[in-house]
Amino acid sequence: MASSCAVQDELARLRTGDDAALAAGFVRARRRALETALAAPTQISATVDAIEIAVTSGRPVDEVSTLPAEIGAVTLADARAEIAQDLDPAHLVAMVSGAPG
Repeated sequence: MASSCAVQDELARLRTGDDAALAAGFVRARRRALETALAAPTQISATVDAIEIAVTSGRPVDEVSTLPAEIGAVTLADARAEIAQDLDPAHLVAMVSGAPG
């Protein structure tokens, strides 16, 4: 039961807190996503894969060239809004598994 409370407390902190660790994690994640998006067009197979995914999923074919700018435009406030929506307690289902102890 204590682990369930700890998980719920951490989720609440993510939803509402102004945590420097979250901000630092966001910066690292955005950098990593940008590195991947910027490196992909230089690799022919990655570009072909991205175009195939775009075509089959109905997304724009030029997404390979626009994605880095879109990633760069995402702010911590945007991420917090997504976190608040995704971790809405009214829709949250938590499952704890394992032996008690």
